[in-house]
Amino acid sequence: MSVSYISSKRYLLLWVFLGCLSFAGVVRAETIPFSICYEDIENIPYYYGEGTEIPENKPGLYVDMINLVSQRLKLNIVIHRAPWARCLKQLELNRVDGVVAASFKPERAKYSHYPMRLGELDVERRIVNKSYCRASTTLSGCVNHLGRF
Repeated sequence: MSVSYISSKRYLLLWVFLGCLSFAGVVRAETIPFSICYEDIENIPYYYGEGTEIPENKPGLYVDMINLVSQRLKLNIVIHRAPWARCLKQLELNRVDGVVAASFKPERAKYSHYPMRLGELDVERRIVNKSYCRASTTLSGCVNHLGRF
C-alpha cells in the first residue's frame, strides 16, 4: 500500500469519526428533556384545567407556546403541573429547568434567570403584563387594562 492511500484512508476515518461525534451531539441535545412546571390551578386563557393533568384539547396559551417552541426547535420539553409553591421549590432545587408565569421577584432571582438588559429587568421581553384591578378602579377601566396584554 502506498503512503498516500493510508493517509487518505486515515483522513476519511477522521472525518467519519468527527461526523459521528457531531451527530451524537445533536441526538443527545434532542433526547435530554427540558422540564417545565406550571401551576395546577386554572388561569384562563393562559392554562386550563385543574390538577396535574394537562388538557389535550385546550391546554391554554402558555402550553400552546411551549409546544410550538418545542416543535420548531426540535426540543424535548417535558411539561408537568404542580402546586405553585412546589413548582418554585423544584426550580430552586434545580429539579425543573423553568416555571411558567413566574414574575420577577428579587428572592426568585437568586435561583432563576430572567431576561436582563444592562443589569436591569428587560420588560420588553416579557410574554404578558398582568396586574390587579383595584376596588377604586371602574369596571370599564379594568376591562380596558386587561385588553392590553
